Amino acid sequence: VYVVGKQASGQEVGAGPALTFAAGRALPLLGWGLLAGLLVALGLILLVIPGLYLIVVFAATLTGVIMFERAGIGRTFALVNPAFGQTLGRLLTFMLAAIVYSAIAGAIVSALVGPTGFVADLLRNILSLPVTFASVGVAVVTYATLRNRENPAITTPALAAELDRAF
Repeated sequence: VYVVGKQASGQEVGAGPALTFAAGRALPLLGWGLLAGLLVALGLILLVIPGLYLIVVFAATLTGVIMFERAGIGRTFALVNPAFGQTLGRLLTFMLAAIVYSAIAGAIVSALVGPTGFVADLLRNILSLPVTFASVGVAVVTYATLRNRENPAITTPALAAELDRAF
């Protein structure tokens, strides 16, 4: 997220600052992520719709809220709710593209080395990396779009500057 945010504003970023930033945000991300996961599970168990709603809210903004704003889980709702339909559409579009890519990659791996085994699993994991990296981009762009929608003064350079704030 740090690298994506910095590079989007035209700044070069080295591994040292990115790792330092990540180390400082890892525990809050883990803690809020566990709480979000618990809430999603509870929402899915009680009723499916609340769980799906929470998945959209947290997938779209939780990482951005923690990394850029250093805020809590409640902030995610304030960002997503006014543009829930757009956010849902963006995430569903990405999910569909990821499923299609994964199906094609899985079919290629199965055709080359068979459907099971260490090599097949290794190749599938390697081929899933582009989807993983793209998901970070989707999350950052979604978060940035929601922030800009809320306050048009929040631009890419402003978000990059937020990354540099002291912890």
